[in-house]
Formats: sequence, structure tokens, C-alpha cells
Amino acid sequence: MRGVEGPAPHDIDLMVVGTPDPVAVYDACDRVGDAVHRPVNPTILSRTEAEGGSGFLENLRSNPTVPIIGDLPWQ
Repeated sequence: MRGVEGPAPHDIDLMVVGTPDPVAVYDACDRVGDAVHRPVNPTILSRTEAEGGSGFLENLRSNPTVPIIGDLPWQ
């Protein structure tokens, strides 16, 4: 499989689906951002929110994504 072509992103947008501890999510994103020298911007959604519709989700669905753990909720 070939890698994604193009310039590296200026930031990383992360969608977390479920009910994690928000403080832990933001702390982890800060640590990763420091390591990769890019801001990591988390969005935390319940499964119901992730399966629903919004401008944010429509934008997400229309752009390349990389699932880290699990499947995308709309697949």
C-alpha cells in the first residue's frame, strides 16, 4: 500500500468516540503534539453523536481519515 502524497498537515485533528476522561485525552494530545511538533486537536463525541449528522462530521467523512483504534462509526 502506498503512503498518502502531499505535504504534512499543519495540525492533527483527532476524533475520539465514547466517554473517555476529557482531561486524559487533552493531556495525551499535548504530549503527542510536543513529540510530533504539531498541535493535536481532539473532538470527543458520544457514539450517538458520531453516528448522527453535523457539519463537522460531513467534513470529516469527505476527507481522508486514518482510524487508529477500531472502525469509523459510520462504516
